[in-house]
Amino acid sequence: MAGCVTLLRAVHEASGYPSRWPEDPARWLTPARLVAAWVADAGGLINGHVALVRGVRAQCLLRITGRAPDQLGGITRLFVGPAARRQGTARALLEVAAAQAREHGWQPVLDVVADAHAAVALYERAGWKLAGTEAATWTNADGVAPVVRYYVGP
Repeated sequence: MAGCVTLLRAVHEASGYPSRWPEDPARWLTPARLVAAWVADAGGLINGHVALVRGVRAQCLLRITGRAPDQLGGITRLFVGPAARRQGTARALLEVAAAQAREHGWQPVLDVVADAHAAVALYERAGWKLAGTEAATWTNADGVAPVVRYYVGP
């Protein structure tokens, strides 16, 4: 866990993800309804992370998939260290988590803040379809609730 928190700090400082540094980063990395999490490493150093949770309640995802919340597998906490970007690490982590969701019979879904342009481009290149946008239920460090884009996986 310490390696994941260290990497998360580097990602936060380099790109502002997460937008507000969590009071307890280890707890943030293990959200409620966590099913599994994966890390990518190079030479024994963690350079990426992703988690899968069961149950997503975003109305646009429920509408577009026609599924109940517990039939959705949420891909969350996906991040890659600055030195490992643009090497396919994020896409590989995304594919592993989505495959696990499908193995459980869940539709893979995810959300991303609208201004995370690199992440949005990754998801769309990987075949994820935009389901809709909603205001976040949380606020950034500046007190503003960002727009969140919700995607349904292939």
